[in-house]
Amino acid sequence: MPLGVGVSDELSYFHSNFEKIHPFQDGNGRLGRFLLLKQCLENNIDLIAIDEKYNTEYRGALYESQLNENYDKLIEIFKKCQDYIKSKEDIIFSSNEALKNLKY
Repeated sequence: MPLGVGVSDELSYFHSNFEKIHPFQDGNGRLGRFLLLKQCLENNIDLIAIDEKYNTEYRGALYESQLNENYDKLIEIFKKCQDYIKSKEDIIFSSNEALKNLKY
């Protein structure tokens, strides 16, 4: 299930504020993204994994959310990442089905 309005607001708010803490040199970035995946699984929503393709845009959106408490761009990048993963899943599943149907 894609992000719902309430869930996306909560996830973006939590993620932004968790990343703001940063008591470790680089630990919060990885841990924060792991928690984001965990929250997706717990809420039965499509996974959000920040792909390298969106890293610069993600960092900008994260910075803006922390500076201005505006989470719109962060929510938008989360949705883009969900769509990107979904497109890869579709390719994998269709390839798997094609392999199953091969006749030897």
